[in-house]
Amino acid sequence: MKCCFLRFFFIFLILLIFPARSFCQQSRISIPNTPFLQRLAIGKPTGVAIGQHENKPITIFPIHDDNFKNYAHILLLNNKRLYVYLSASGIVYESDSLDPQKPTIQFNRIDSTQHFGYNINCYAFFYNNNLYNIGGYGFWRWNGQLRTFMRQTKGWDIVPLNKEVPLYNEPIMPNVWYNHRQGKILSLYHIEGNQAVKNNDPEKDIVQVDSVMELDLQTNSWHSMGVLTANLVENKNRSYLLVNLDNGLLVKRNDRIEYWDLISNSIKVLNNAKIAHILFTQLYGTLIWVEKNKLFYGNPQKTTHIDSIVFKDSDFVMTNHLVYTPINQKLSLQYWLIFISALILLAAGFFFYQQYKTKRLSINHISSVVANDIAALPAQHTNITSLPQSLQSAYPNQQLFNSIEIALIKLISDNINNHNRYTNIDEINRALGMFNKSANLQKRKRSDIISAINNKWSISNHDRNSLLIDRIKSGTDGRSNEYFISQENLKSIEQLLTF
Repeated sequence: MKCCFLRFFFIFLILLIFPARSFCQQSRISIPNTPFLQRLAIGKPTGVAIGQHENKPITIFPIHDDNFKNYAHILLLNNKRLYVYLSASGIVYESDSLDPQKPTIQFNRIDSTQHFGYNINCYAFFYNNNLYNIGGYGFWRWNGQLRTFMRQTKGWDIVPLNKEVPLYNEPIMPNVWYNHRQGKILSLYHIEGNQAVKNNDPEKDIVQVDSVMELDLQTNSWHSMGVLTANLVENKNRSYLLVNLDNGLLVKRNDRIEYWDLISNSIKVLNNAKIAHILFTQLYGTLIWVEKNKLFYGNPQKTTHIDSIVFKDSDFVMTNHLVYTPINQKLSLQYWLIFISALILLAAGFFFYQQYKTKRLSINHISSVVANDIAALPAQHTNITSLPQSLQSAYPNQQLFNSIEIALIKLISDNINNHNRYTNIDEINRALGMFNKSANLQKRKRSDIISAINNKWSISNHDRNSLLIDRIKSGTDGRSNEYFISQENLKSIEQLLTF
């Protein structure tokens, strides 16, 4: 009896300890105090996001749990402590106070969350010393939820907003800027999509909305600022975020460095060739942050020193381009367009009315002449019942390709003309808004659109074997294809597309 009691006691003890043991796994992690961490320790910024360059994710320490070991590390500096937030989860690590004299820095896991996969590519930030994240994709929909970390419960709680704006944070198409001085988030454009709702038009499963919206974190309310300019809309897939600045975003776009100043709503271009060369060639595999007018970059896992760049106002040249058209200008422009359109319609109506009157007079004159001639004819020739008229086709000229097909053709032709290379599958998936879809859905959508383009092309050329978009096996992965347009067809499509 005693033996049986001890057996049950040990089983209960194991069941009690095992969850706690699994949960506490990696609750504390110590790493060497590298020059990267030492430089953060002597800086003065707070609430600063530390960005990652290119598509090479950098982890500040290894995660052994298979569920999270490949998750991106979002680094945030606040009050001399470094926070590591695992993207697409609720997991948060907090460092002890950064000190350049310490040999090691310890990180402690401060959350007790278990849910993940609901906020992929969300945007994380500090506001009033509280950690937040907003938006992202998960559970078959894009969402605009604002979540705050509660230290008391070691979990996340929802913050109600006046509306959901499903923003997402991805460096390849920069679209989010945090104005930490005023406590506002600016969304340049966002994605709307919900796979739980039926949609008869597959092209509208995912919709990119180019409205510029601002979230006031003091009132938790979104309001519209305007519309992203056509210049930026057309080049979203060729834009890449380098770092967040105090007044906006530093962006690499169309082989040049631009400063999107969102306070003044202006675009400036870097004209310092030395700094541009560094930004194009030396940032890969580094983490980047800014203190006032100084940009720092380095790798937290390496013992090499941190490099920096000092920006001056004279390094940038103002352009005549805006980031977005403000809502008041948009309304003013709409009124002018309505007024001009009304004038054009009135003028066109008057013109066609005059044409109609002239034509009717002419027809009446001809009819009277013909009637007199018919009356003069013998009876056997008087069976003419109508006059020949000039006929027009019921089908007006139409654009050969739709907007999605044009975007894909532009992407492939731009890669050939400007970068002298093929277009890979990932780029096509992004252009079609299918990057977060399943591989099978990506393949089917990609195949359908390319087939539609080639069918239209072959019909317009009266050649069943004519292909506009062709493919070739990738030189690095024989299982994958790369896509191109022949030089002969590139010249031909210039007549069909407006670049």
